[in-house]
Amino acid sequence: MTWHVHHLLHDNITRGPDGRHGTRVAADGNNVRSRVGRAILAFLLLSQLATIIGLVTISRHEANQLVDERSVAVLHENIADARHRLDNHLIPAEALLGFTENVLSDGAIEPQLLEGAFREILVESPQVAGSFVGDELGNFFYVSRTEEGIRVKEIDTAGDRSVNVATYDQQGMLIRAETLEDDTYDPRARPWYGVATDNVGAIGWTDPYVFFTSQQPGITAAKAIVRDDEIQGVVGVDVELGALSEFLLALRPAENGEAVIVDSETGVILGSNRAAATGEPLDAETQSEIEAVIGEVVDRELGAEVLEVENTNGETERVAFRQVEVGDHDWIILMMGTEKEVVGELAASKERDRRLQLIAGAIALAVTAIVAAPILRPVRELEHEAQIDVLTELPNRRSIMEAADRLSSSASPHAFAMVDVDRFKLVNDEYGHQVGDEVLCEIALRLSDALEMGDHIGRIGGEEFVALLRGDAEQTSRTAERMLRAVSESPIPTSDGVIPVTVSIGLATAPEISDEVRLLADADSALLAAKSAGRNRIMSFDVAKECPVEFESVTA
Repeated sequence: MTWHVHHLLHDNITRGPDGRHGTRVAADGNNVRSRVGRAILAFLLLSQLATIIGLVTISRHEANQLVDERSVAVLHENIADARHRLDNHLIPAEALLGFTENVLSDGAIEPQLLEGAFREILVESPQVAGSFVGDELGNFFYVSRTEEGIRVKEIDTAGDRSVNVATYDQQGMLIRAETLEDDTYDPRARPWYGVATDNVGAIGWTDPYVFFTSQQPGITAAKAIVRDDEIQGVVGVDVELGALSEFLLALRPAENGEAVIVDSETGVILGSNRAAATGEPLDAETQSEIEAVIGEVVDRELGAEVLEVENTNGETERVAFRQVEVGDHDWIILMMGTEKEVVGELAASKERDRRLQLIAGAIALAVTAIVAAPILRPVRELEHEAQIDVLTELPNRRSIMEAADRLSSSASPHAFAMVDVDRFKLVNDEYGHQVGDEVLCEIALRLSDALEMGDHIGRIGGEEFVALLRGDAEQTSRTAERMLRAVSESPIPTSDGVIPVTVSIGLATAPEISDEVRLLADADSALLAAKSAGRNRIMSFDVAKECPVEFESVTA
């Protein structure tokens, strides 16, 4: 073809009537070739630009989808953590009520029998403000926490009514004893008494209110004591809610987001808003946004969902919620935040990556490979952080529960062992938190070494661990005993010398498919019983009796 074009041009030049004509034809031929070259170059550039635009569009869609899915996942994870913390916050009260009901159901109400248990729960469960028992005659026995230590109040209506109060320091030494002449307190007139007597056989929960002694917001769990079908009195536990506000503050999905617990009838109970943590009302803007969401939530069935609502700034917020039954109250856990806030770093990373793709257009494939790493890296880092405890590098509660769900779905027998370090607060107070962290890491290693192949162990917060043990009751009991001995048989070496440490273990076994959340709660109940029974021991949860029982050793 090239020879043919040159040949025609040569003919035009030689046959033209003058030189100028031939020259013009040659110039026209050069222009044609130039136009063809430019067209080819334009085609290549347009093709590559179309490729880049296609890649950027696909990347944008996939990145948006990833951010969307991740924002929903973050909200659901936070909701699950809040539900677990709420359950753990209330379980000690429920466990103590079951224990005291059994103690008092077979004989006369003698409150002094319960003083040890009432004192113990104040030490082990900082959310418990006090425990009490009141009877139909107006007698009342109350053990509560104060800034000085422990306060014991007793009202005796036999003969002349007397009200005596004794205050003890943290070591149990009497500070003062006094008689209150003008005290008119009547337990039968308190809301918790009516809640318990109206729900005989079940635990009743009051509406939130401010406790008189501590001036902190809280709720009271109460249960009627029945003998020969007659109500003899009521036993109850006051649970402060302030610690949950601090937890919600840490758990809120974004700096300007909110994590709140509301009652579908009475409104906001707790919030991550700093004012709410002190018992003060939420600001008007936050209150208005939450009330708008509650209207959509309360008509839905129990479960977890994600809604999209418009806030007062015109931004679309994602709201995850879960309804929780606390006695006959319907509480709702809400997590609120814009998509950008919920996974802000991940979204910003995607935007930077898309800009890099545009800048590097001529090498689109190379840029795509380079960008892929920073796109995926934040996700991998988030997923890793969501599954691992930073201090001990053990799995966290989410990872353990996922493993438990897999075992349960395969109908494999297994057990939960809840492990709590005995008197760990004293270690921190005496040696400092750095040594306390060393102790936790060493205990994590020892517990891990005591497991069988296929078992899992994780740290779920503070000085508390949970182990998922494979096998039947005998196998899991044997493993639990190894775990107990692994910690107690030799002191823990630290940078400040060796420290003797023990643990308490609560064991709950599931022979077949089970409710893992319930099984974990049973193990937690057995753990509380182990600590109440003296620590450095194992207690089992008896499913048939629905209560913790003494552990039967399987080792020779």
